[in-house]
Amino acid sequence: MTMRLSNLSSAAYLLLFTVVTHGITQSVSSATTTQQYPKRHPQQCLSLGFDTPNLSCDTCTTILPTHPQLSLFVDDCLSCCQEWRINPYLNPIQTIKYQHAKLKYMTGMLENDLRDFAEQDIENIRNAKGNDVLTVEQVELDANMREAIMYGFASPDNIEPTSLYLYKQNEKEADKVIDLRGWKRDDLKDMLMTLLTNQA
Repeated sequence: MTMRLSNLSSAAYLLLFTVVTHGITQSVSSATTTQQYPKRHPQQCLSLGFDTPNLSCDTCTTILPTHPQLSLFVDDCLSCCQEWRINPYLNPIQTIKYQHAKLKYMTGMLENDLRDFAEQDIENIRNAKGNDVLTVEQVELDANMREAIMYGFASPDNIEPTSLYLYKQNEKEADKVIDLRGWKRDDLKDMLMTLLTNQA
């Protein structure tokens, strides 16, 4: 499922229907997408009609070549989509796999859903995919910054967000980094079970 239709605006639903039924296959490179469209917070995207964890960028990029008058809508779509997710209607056999993933977060700064994921789902994923496939890195938050956030002098947005690092091979530099602010536990679990190779 690439998008939750119940969370789409009527315009978004119409465009998805047009893309799927007409079999449009043109696309814009993902590198260009990353450079030109900084990502919005998932809550902002939801208010625009996009379900970020389930929206693939290839769905957005099929619209522009044949519907240039909708460029502003496409800009919003590209600022909310997930490059890792593949639209099965457009790319039925294309799935990028990763050998390793790392969850990195500031101690004490996990959102509720991500805290549940860290406490309850990581071991299940390791059991299914392999013990070394998913690691966790906790970073201690500077004491002064923690106090400033506690008393409202600084925003949690000022610190490094909880992120997922994906590696095609066990290398030092990640092939993809995903900002997990606003993500739901089930969406993160679904992504990792889809993208990580079986090493168990």
